[in-house]
Amino acid sequence: MPELPEVETVVQNLKSKILGQKIIGVGVLCTKIFDLVPACVIGEIILDITRRGKYIIIKLNTGYLVIHLRMTGKFFAVSKPVPEINQAKLLTNYAKHLHVIIELQDYFLLFQDQRKFGKINFYENLDWLENKLGPEPLLADFTQSYLATIFKSNKQVKALLLDQSKIAGLGNIYVDELLWQAGVHPATLASKISPAKTNLIYLAIREILQKAISLQGTTFLSYAFDGDKPGNYLNHLKVFNRTNQSCLRCGGVITKIKIAQRGTHVCEFCQR
Repeated sequence: MPELPEVETVVQNLKSKILGQKIIGVGVLCTKIFDLVPACVIGEIILDITRRGKYIIIKLNTGYLVIHLRMTGKFFAVSKPVPEINQAKLLTNYAKHLHVIIELQDYFLLFQDQRKFGKINFYENLDWLENKLGPEPLLADFTQSYLATIFKSNKQVKALLLDQSKIAGLGNIYVDELLWQAGVHPATLASKISPAKTNLIYLAIREILQKAISLQGTTFLSYAFDGDKPGNYLNHLKVFNRTNQSCLRCGGVITKIKIAQRGTHVCEFCQR
């Protein structure tokens, strides 16, 4: 599933292209993904494109399109062809798993999703989303003291970090990575983690997310941006998807366990 760095990459790529564009048509091939009446957004202007947690938010004149990629969703802009080229022919290049087409003045916004778990919805306000999500881990309101406060919980630390109501945007890949970097076992109860280790986790969250964003995310299964461009963080992973390989820090063997119903990669030798 695309996490904060991947969604941020998609947002920045879209922002460079479609700000100020008017929506002039919507084609819905799968109502499971886009279940509203398309006419409600036709004529709207794209005023801004932002991210909140793992959600893409497109601000319109009268509300917001909110997009969640879930596991295999791809949302990207394709330039319209010159008039003498058949537009339908262009779209056949992206026909596989194509479920929503939003026509703008100069672009098509396409939503592809192999598993059809993704969602596009229209909302008049974002109060529901703010009530649902915790602070953004790269913004000022995510502090070391805030992390220490939520670590008073008796939840396993990985489960707590995956809780979007506590911290928005973290997912399986980056939680494994940041806990490895901090030297903390993902099954450790958050309340048992020392202040020093808590600070290491805080620093790891910021460092790893910023680096992953700079490298346009991690392409592990299906994530891509701008159509088919992969992220470049895969070769920088230290523990995720390295089952039975040597730990890059201590030489121990990376194992895969299950925490919070998620496959979890850990070095049992140096993560305590």
